[in-house]
Amino acid sequence: MRDAIIFNEEHVEKTNLMDVETEAAGWMKMIPAGGDLGSMMFGVSEIAPGYAGHRWHDHVYDEGKDFEVRYPDEFEEIYYILEGNGVVQWKDEAGVIKEKIVTVGDTIVFPSGIGQHQLYNNSEDMIKLVFSANKLPYVTIK
Repeated sequence: MRDAIIFNEEHVEKTNLMDVETEAAGWMKMIPAGGDLGSMMFGVSEIAPGYAGHRWHDHVYDEGKDFEVRYPDEFEEIYYILEGNGVVQWKDEAGVIKEKIVTVGDTIVFPSGIGQHQLYNNSEDMIKLVFSANKLPYVTIK
């Protein structure tokens, strides 16, 4: 029988949102991946008004000034909104932007095969959310 795994606050690094240089935009914490956690990903994030948690991206490849992300096949992601509200935006096959307002208690699922998408904070308050994925993306910090 195995013991519970506990990650204390001091073991989880707080970083800026991806491809955003200012701390005022918000932050994210990702639970250390691999090892006993297997291939899953879990984290928490706060997004300031006027910013996206992760700018327009798809689940194939993403590159920013300081990072590169390659996503594994069948990568799926889930967000759960704890505080605040914003707009989920995604592009269909023709590149047309679709969007839906989300708020506290809403769950957003980005299934495998989704095109470019983002969660944008278009409100005056912070968004706080938890996120999870079924597989680990391959992240390289430049």
